[in-house]
Amino acid sequence: MGLREFEDATGRSWRVWDTYPSTPTGNDDTALVKFMKRQPGDQGVQPLGVRSHLAAGWLTFGSGDERKRIAPVPADWQTCDLPRLRELLQGAEIVKARAH
Repeated sequence: MGLREFEDATGRSWRVWDTYPSTPTGNDDTALVKFMKRQPGDQGVQPLGVRSHLAAGWLTFGSGDERKRIAPVPADWQTCDLPRLRELLQGAEIVKARAH
């Protein structure tokens, strides 16, 4: 997992990390697809039905309570320059908070 921190054009701080789904282990045919929450500091596994366009993974952008994502994971995201990272953020979709 990679992690980058940067500021957008307005000076707002963002963190960005890659997230990849994995399939459940064991013989439970009713298990949902699970993914490792790849947010820094969170080691838990949370069940989630993964949409097909997210199956190959996505980038998660986080700033405070706001989350955005873009899929699939761009190959250059860990090494690209700041303008490219800001461009990826601009193209990312807002992720609505999930009810617990």
